[in-house]
Parts: sequence; structure tokens; C-alpha cells
Amino acid sequence: MVSKKVAKKEVKKAVVKEENASKGDVESGKTLAVVSYLWIAGFIILFTEKKNKFVMFHAKQAAALAVVELIPVVNFVAAIAGLYGIITALQGKQVRIPLMYEFGEWIYKTLNPQ
Repeated sequence: MVSKKVAKKEVKKAVVKEENASKGDVESGKTLAVVSYLWIAGFIILFTEKKNKFVMFHAKQAAALAVVELIPVVNFVAAIAGLYGIITALQGKQVRIPLMYEFGEWIYKTLNPQ
């Protein structure tokens, strides 16, 4: 069993450091960040709201989760991960859902080459 101290350290590692959004981005972007987890909305927001780092972070994860939710075997787990994403967005946090942020980043770069 993992101690509470170790578990807290693991959660802290998951909080994104390199893309921390400003307090202004967090406050102005909470609504869009939450809405991005509502299935296809994540894709729309991903390609329309590019200035707010907080919204972009959550939109990337949400887009990845929308794709993963299409797979019947992992649909339920992806839905739970989406709820977790909504909760962290409401709290103003940027917490990576394992593999989803990276997958979302890949989706974004693939569909939006620059």
C-alpha cells in the first residue's frame, strides 16, 4: 500500500510545470476548460482558443479522451477521467491525465501543422 506522503508526491509530479497558465488565463478560461470535456467540444475549442494556455491544456486532454471514449472497452474509464479533468479545471489546476495529455498534444500537432 502506498503511503499518503508518496501519493502526494506523485500527484505533485503530475501537475504541469512547463505550461503553467497565468492566474488571468485560469480565471478567464475555467468555463471553456470545463466545456472542452463535453465530448466533441474539446476539438472545437482546441482549434479556436489558442491564446489561453489553461484552456489549451484542458482542450488537448479532452480531445484525446473523446477519441478514447470511442473504444468500448475503455469507454467507462475515459468517462471517469473526463470527470476528473472537469474537477481539476474547476479548481484551476493543470493535472495531466496519464497518456491523455501526450495523446492530445499529438492530435493537436497532427491536425494543426505549422
